[in-house]
Amino acid sequence: MAENDVVVPKTFEEKLREKIKENIGDLMSNEDLKKLIDASLQTVFFSDRPNPKHNYSSFGGSEPARLPPLLHELVKELLLPSVKELLVEYFKEHPDVVKDALNNVLVLGIGQAMMQAMSMQFQGQLINFQNNVLNQIQNR
Repeated sequence: MAENDVVVPKTFEEKLREKIKENIGDLMSNEDLKKLIDASLQTVFFSDRPNPKHNYSSFGGSEPARLPPLLHELVKELLLPSVKELLVEYFKEHPDVVKDALNNVLVLGIGQAMMQAMSMQFQGQLINFQNNVLNQIQNR
């Protein structure tokens, strides 16, 4: 290689293909090896995977039968510390915005809870009224 030659970095897939080709030799063509690697990478990184903790003998267990793709898990592990740090920084810099948002959530949550309780009370009264009317009609 000459001193002025441009070196193009290889992708993960290309490096993996070369490594497998070194170990397997000429058992597979380059095209078959590329198809195999593409399918494997798709399966490993982008497809849901079985949960080893899932108990297949009992239905309705607490563990899900499938886990999200490995790539999702890896990205989450890499980004979670950064996201937490950014959130803490945002909370420190914008306490008024955070306080307003929390107040809105609490007020809306309490308001919704009160409306639901009133609705349940009203429904109970309507059911009692309906039963009384039906009893009076049946007794005539």
